[in-house]
Amino acid sequence: MYKAMKYYVCDHARRGLLLHTAGCEQLPGIDSRAFIGSMYNHGQAFTVAAAQYANVHYCPCCITVNKTIDPEKSKATMPVLCRASKPKRKKPVKVAEPVRHFPL
Repeated sequence: MYKAMKYYVCDHARRGLLLHTAGCEQLPGIDSRAFIGSMYNHGQAFTVAAAQYANVHYCPCCITVNKTIDPEKSKATMPVLCRASKPKRKKPVKVAEPVRHFPL
């Protein structure tokens, strides 16, 4: 289950606005940061920050968006599945019926 974390937006002169988590080493003091809210993942926090501030980026120290792949999991092979296909539709057979032109 996910645990909510606190997110902050801070203005860094060269980098612009950065989105930080509560335990980041580069998080500035209380006076120079804005509390965004408690979110469950980085995507939610980034969406809220982007709605309130323009040109927000992730902090490279505390938020890693692209996590490395676990080598043991990448070695595991997935079974190859057959592609599902529709059964071929049979064409209806046309049966010739006699036509009566005159009543009997």
